Amino acid sequence: MKKAYLLLFGFLLSYSVNAQSKVEDSIKKDTEKLTEILQLTKTENVQVYDILLEKENEFNVLRKKYKDDKNTRKAEIEKLGPIYNRRLRDILGGEKMNKFHDYFKSKYNDYLKSKRNKSKN
Repeated sequence: MKKAYLLLFGFLLSYSVNAQSKVEDSIKKDTEKLTEILQLTKTENVQVYDILLEKENEFNVLRKKYKDDKNTRKAEIEKLGPIYNRRLRDILGGEKMNKFHDYFKSKYNDYLKSKRNKSKN
């Protein structure tokens, strides 16, 4: 029985680590792309990565906490968005921040297009 518990614990631990690394990989790819687009310095790159990772982790906590209450989850996430955007704007400045938003709008639109194409099939 102990072996079964240890196996279950190991599986849960590896699942958790894998999920976290996927988030970090995604943020890393976004930051690399933003560095290319916005021509970020190394310092800006690290700061943007840290903020995006913190933001995503905070959003994931809210998603878990309010998984059964979509409206509250959405409201809580909307409260945090401007806070993180302000921090990013302080680092990037206005012009780079506009390009930053354009990048994520484009990425979101591509996501919506792929979602529509899947529903058509």
